[in-house]
Amino acid sequence: MLRFICFVFHLIKIKITNFYLLFFIILLTQATTYFVFDTYRSSSKLINTFTAHTNSVNSIDYSTFDDCQFICSGSSDKTVRVWDVDNNKQAQSFNGHSDIVYCAKFSLYHYHNHHQNVICSSSADKTIRFWDFKHNNQLQIFNGHTLA
Repeated sequence: MLRFICFVFHLIKIKITNFYLLFFIILLTQATTYFVFDTYRSSSKLINTFTAHTNSVNSIDYSTFDDCQFICSGSSDKTVRVWDVDNNKQAQSFNGHSDIVYCAKFSLYHYHNHHQNVICSSSADKTIRFWDFKHNNQLQIFNGHTLA
């Protein structure tokens, strides 16, 4: 049985041309799968499942870039992954951390100020890393924390 470890957040997709809102709830599980639910209707239904992590998912974030929807995830398998929501597939995987990834977030600062698609991740390896997921490379690493 899957145990839910975190009720993450509501995602809102606004389609301006049709003027409607579509709400999502994303649930993390202790297993390596997470689910996306459509909650706009009176009864929720599963609309997508993303699998690829080999250990628990610790963090996810959602954003849109150039009218495309993405989810990033950080996992105990030491990876950061990017998921293309519109095409229901994994877009990137980053393997630079040497320990559990606790947090992965999209950087809206980089997108709005430099038009770069960047993810920031933190790990038990005591580093913070910036990843350019459009060009599939690590941009920067910060070392300096002394405790995980």
